[in-house]
Amino acid sequence: MKRDNYTALIFVLTALIVMGLSWFTRSTFPISGTWGKYSGEAIFIVGMLLFVWGVVYLRETLLGTVALVTDQLITAGPYHWVRHPLYLSMILILIGISLALRSMWGIIGVLALFTPTVVYRARCEEEALANKFRGEWEAYVSQTSFLIPWLW
Repeated sequence: MKRDNYTALIFVLTALIVMGLSWFTRSTFPISGTWGKYSGEAIFIVGMLLFVWGVVYLRETLLGTVALVTDQLITAGPYHWVRHPLYLSMILILIGISLALRSMWGIIGVLALFTPTVVYRARCEEEALANKFRGEWEAYVSQTSFLIPWLW
């Protein structure tokens, strides 16, 4: 099995583990049910909107693999602000679900399991992008954040 297949499998498994943790460890987060539900739903919606916005710009290049299928570096839309908006959106979606279900273990799972998996997969993608786009990629990296706008 290629590295790309392993990263995809681990990516999906960690997301499923986080959702399971969120579902089965509800009501352990020290916030009120109403506040947790509505703030979690808001974060989930923001994550979904960011995901859709990113997909609109990726179009047919969204295959779920690290291998590049485009000859053009996408730098518009959410890619103007962050190099990996889809991964950021998935983190927000999982945090929103965990918060809405009031699961502290779900949020810990997002931060300790899913986010490192996302970072590893994004680094693999960046390696492929750097090899293909070279100077254009370096200029893009110097202008954008990795995963969190203006911070990282």
